[in-house]
Amino acid sequence: MERLVIFGDAHLFCTRILIQEIFRIMKERKDIRLVGVIDTARSISQIKIKRIFHFLIGNIATKIFNPELEFPIRTTSTLNLYDICKKFNVKVIIPKRRDINNQEFVNYLRDHLRPTLGLSIGCLQIFEKPVIDIFEMLVNYHDGLLPKYRGLSATKWSCYLNEKSTGFTYHLINQAIDDGNMLIQDAVPIPESISFYELEYRKTVRASKHLEVVLDLMLNRSGGIEQKGLKTYFGKKDFEAITTINNPSQLTFDETDRRLHSFGALRFNINGKYHNITKFKKIASSRKNDSKSYFATKDNVMIQPTRISYLPIILYKFYQFILKLFKK
Repeated sequence: MERLVIFGDAHLFCTRILIQEIFRIMKERKDIRLVGVIDTARSISQIKIKRIFHFLIGNIATKIFNPELEFPIRTTSTLNLYDICKKFNVKVIIPKRRDINNQEFVNYLRDHLRPTLGLSIGCLQIFEKPVIDIFEMLVNYHDGLLPKYRGLSATKWSCYLNEKSTGFTYHLINQAIDDGNMLIQDAVPIPESISFYELEYRKTVRASKHLEVVLDLMLNRSGGIEQKGLKTYFGKKDFEAITTINNPSQLTFDETDRRLHSFGALRFNINGKYHNITKFKKIASSRKNDSKSYFATKDNVMIQPTRISYLPIILYKFYQFILKLFKK
């Protein structure tokens, strides 16, 4: 019988959706045994009461104050990877120092779990050769169309570059990032007006429908199809560079608005502190002295932030105050 290990980030909703489908599939199969679920998140998961607070207060407030956006509630939940695995009586394993390439964890993986198959569903860590070599078949779910959208935030970059569709790829893992042969690739159209959350949700649900075929391909040791075409990589530095606005006067209003629509939030420097601005409005030049936080774009359009992390600024400050109480 094949021995499967799953790698997933407990903070990501795509991990939650995909692992629930995997558990459903595993109940019907007798040829694969799940021997481990690895939490690859770099930080500890929120306690449940905090997740419930965020779900109820944060998401409801988001909908109330941003009616123009499709409600992203389907991408959030009070459940996380640990809750789901507990329901199916599967223990979640945390690598030492939360590093999947830590030698002690590599030894544990090789000598104790002894997997033949590995499936990465939302793992943001890079697999190094000692880990890769343990598996007969190691596959990654990537939330973009390869090879054009390698790296991070493929959905958002697809929107920014005016693509008509985005997509996902299940591919073999090698020592290069998002470089291995493809097992399955599928595209999802990008509607004219849609939030990132809704688009990512639709894509993940569609990807979940292919998981049984992915498992069959893994069992058959499929070599996949070589990636061909334009190869582009978007990393953390690229994302930070395009979403961080140190000086709004260097960008036109249309470009600033385009970035906001594509990436969902922009980090504006306001009085020396960075804030995730999710909405702004044009204001008349005559009103600029009435506000402590306004900006002039390159084409001399005055804009004023009205939402931080989807909340009105006053409510956002109150929300942050409440969150601090949970940390005490």
